[in-house]
This record gives sequence, C-alpha cells and structure tokens, in this order.
Amino acid sequence: MSIIDYSVGFLGSTPDATAWKDTRLAKDHESLLQHDERCWADSGYPIEQWLITPYTAPASNEADNKAFNYYFSSVRVGSEHAIGYLKGHFPSLRELGLAIRCKEDLEMLAIWLHTCIIMNSYAIDVEKSVDIYQDEFLVSEIAGQPETGRVGDDSRGENMIVETGEVENRVQRVTSQRVARDINMWKGRALRDKLKSELISSLVSCS
Repeated sequence: MSIIDYSVGFLGSTPDATAWKDTRLAKDHESLLQHDERCWADSGYPIEQWLITPYTAPASNEADNKAFNYYFSSVRVGSEHAIGYLKGHFPSLRELGLAIRCKEDLEMLAIWLHTCIIMNSYAIDVEKSVDIYQDEFLVSEIAGQPETGRVGDDSRGENMIVETGEVENRVQRVTSQRVARDINMWKGRALRDKLKSELISSLVSCS
C-alpha cells in the first residue's frame, strides 16, 4: 500500500485532525475522490460525508455499532501496515534522531520525512514495475503545491485596521463555514449508519 498524500511540519503534540486539514486530500477531496469513494479514519478525525470514522462511546457500546467498528478496524489496518512498511524501509523513522531547537531544525526534519516518503513510494512502484511518472497524484505531491493563504494569517506581523464591514463579512464567512461543517458531519453520520445497516444485513444473510 502506497502513501499518496501526507503532511509534515507539525509538532507531535498537534492533533491529527489539525494536521489532516493541511493535506491535499482534505482540501481538494471533491476533485480527487469519485462520487462513491470514501476515506476511512480513526476517531481523532472529523466525520464527514466522504470521511468515515468509527463509533465512539457511548454509541460504540451498542451491539451493531460494535460490529461495525470491528470490521471497520480491519479496513484501517492497511494504513498501519503502510506505516510499518515505510519504517521498515527507513529505520531512521522509528526514532527521532534530530533535536529540534529552532525553525531550521524543523525544516530539516520535514525534508528528511519528505525524502523517506517519496523514496518509499518510488521503491514500491519499482517493485510493482509501475512507472511513477504516470501517477498524476504522486507526481504533483513530489513537485509540491503552492500553499494558499490561511485564514487569520498575517505574515507581515503588523497590526491590521479592519473596517466594520469587513468584520461583518468575516463573521458571515465563519458562520457559513460552521454551518457547512455541521451539515457535512450529519451527512457523514447518516452515511455511516447506512453502511452499518448494509454490513449487518450482509452478515445476517451469510449466517
């Protein structure tokens, strides 16, 4: 299993959901995923209509939800194998050998991780006799994507004078984003329930 998208540069204390938002897949999932494609993640990620996560307590204690989580984990174990394969290729990733004392140290670590992941993907493709230069997703990640501006980022470090109208526009944008996030969350939960029902029905018919 190849790693086709990743994000580096965050500290280990950064929540998974925060680092996840920085990946290309999280930003451009509408163009990268087909209509019937879904991603599977652990409970540390936000559930959405295209990102399915397991049930958490107390819902996870229900019999059907527990069964769903069991089979869900068997799907996600592939990602754990992918990380294990990466560390097998590059044992240096098993333990951080670089003390981070400044920004330059962090940048060096990011380059280190980039290199290991790219070479790992290359090794896998060579082993499969696949030309990596035909893989648009991988090539674009290797080439690097220009980073878009982030909300609230003032790289100049200056105090900004914001007009009242601009404040109102920002509030409206934030409100709209929260509404869209909540809608995605509920759609994700509905899809998870639908997948659970199909799974239970399949298990019953096979028994």
